[in-house]
Amino acid sequence: MADVHLGVTIKAHSEIGMAVNVSTRNAFKRAIDKALSLNPDVLIISGDLFEREFGNVSSADIYTAMESLSKAWDKGVPVVGIEGNHDKLKPINLPDIKDVESPLRLLERSNLIIRTEYLASNVVNLNAMRRSIEAFKRNVKKTYGDIDLDIVLKEIPGAIGIVEKYVIIGDVAFVGVQYKPVNNRISDSYKFYEFLRLFSRIDYGTTRKVFMAHQTIEGIVSTEFIRYLNEQAIEIRYLPKGFDYYALGHIHQYTAGTYEGAYVVYPGSITFRDAGEFDYTLTNDGELIKNKCWDKGFVLYDMENNAIRRIRLKSMSSIRVKIALNSNDDPYARVRVTTKKALAMLRRAEEEFSDDSESIVESTPGVLVEMTSPGDRIIDDILLREIIREEGAYPSVKIEYSGSGSVQVDDSSRESMDMNEILRSVFGDKYTYYLDVIESIGLKSEARIDDDADAFIRALRAALDIITENSEEAEKTFRILAKYLFKYAPIPLDDEEKKSEKETKKEKIEEKVKGPTRKPRTLMDYFVK
Repeated sequence: MADVHLGVTIKAHSEIGMAVNVSTRNAFKRAIDKALSLNPDVLIISGDLFEREFGNVSSADIYTAMESLSKAWDKGVPVVGIEGNHDKLKPINLPDIKDVESPLRLLERSNLIIRTEYLASNVVNLNAMRRSIEAFKRNVKKTYGDIDLDIVLKEIPGAIGIVEKYVIIGDVAFVGVQYKPVNNRISDSYKFYEFLRLFSRIDYGTTRKVFMAHQTIEGIVSTEFIRYLNEQAIEIRYLPKGFDYYALGHIHQYTAGTYEGAYVVYPGSITFRDAGEFDYTLTNDGELIKNKCWDKGFVLYDMENNAIRRIRLKSMSSIRVKIALNSNDDPYARVRVTTKKALAMLRRAEEEFSDDSESIVESTPGVLVEMTSPGDRIIDDILLREIIREEGAYPSVKIEYSGSGSVQVDDSSRESMDMNEILRSVFGDKYTYYLDVIESIGLKSEARIDDDADAFIRALRAALDIITENSEEAEKTFRILAKYLFKYAPIPLDDEEKKSEKETKKEKIEEKVKGPTRKPRTLMDYFVK
């Protein structure tokens, strides 16, 4: 199991977003119950059990995790996990919490999950870690009885000062790597790639072993999906060899492949985080399209027979409905008729998803209507939502008026230099889509974007790719925005103004005299003054 995202909400789709928040908790409870009914020896969670880092997780989400995972331990089934990019470490500025925390560490301190991870011995007190491990094992034995498990610290050969903390259950070693971003600096990325290979050198002391990671692996994940994510992937050849199974997370699309004869599996998510992860799209031409992440659920792996079984389960059904109005169309009648059709098609599609009535947790589906309207007549989106609600769905509506295009750029001079204010003006009624995309690719913190202009530009480009759904239009709009928002972009633009030879010579002379004075660029360094 991976990418549960307890605590997820979809800001741009308020009613659907709140329903997903609740249904995801219920889906996780049902997923654990279903998994335990299959009599597993261990449950593994390959990252992003939670949507938010420590300090931003609700008590309801924490309680849901604790309640469900305790059921596993009560049945003698240990739970092993790694931290993903969402439930990542975060420094806590509180006098009574000296360490860095994550939601998974809280669960581990409550004896409900065992984290496997690599550690730097110059940062972590290994003796204190060993004492903590012994205390964990004593508490497990006291609370749940005799469970055949051990937790081991072992130095990684070839990585001086780096220790792996892994779990042995029976005769199987569960070895994990917490999430590591690899698209910040290419030099750091390649160091991480080579580091992954070193896990092949460890003698785990078991006959079989499982490798867990929360990363994008090229060769398993499609090139199209990697482009959609807009992040650097790790080539499959960098995975450590000699493992019997590779349990991965981070990709919300169910994907299974092989490496050196062993299964490499992304189980996918049981929920959705933005409009790009809705199950289906009903086009304006009446065609129902199955989207990338429609196949939600988790995987049962039978190590004895080297076989995987797909268990389908999701928080709620969802469909995007695209409507292009003609000048004489009644928007309210169109929405009512099209929503009826969409829901009927969705019900038929759900029969293909699973014949198990408990595979879809929330009985009410979510419907997002994306409407384009000619002219400038005002359409009442509140009334449209009410119509969708009357048809038996959680509603969300996005209206785009002709003349606005996909994204509008106003070249008039502006006094404000506030990023959000400028982007709100630039994206107009698609600003909430932009925020959705930014969250979906992991750039949730506005401060982080402000401090990293290059990351912001990548995020902007990814947002345009998804919002416009047309690569040529996205490229054209991006070039206009880059010229408008930035002094210069750190990627080449065909029509970029070149510095004069005289200016270049002057800069070189000044650098010789004063020395290089370049500071890390922030977003404000790019804005047109």
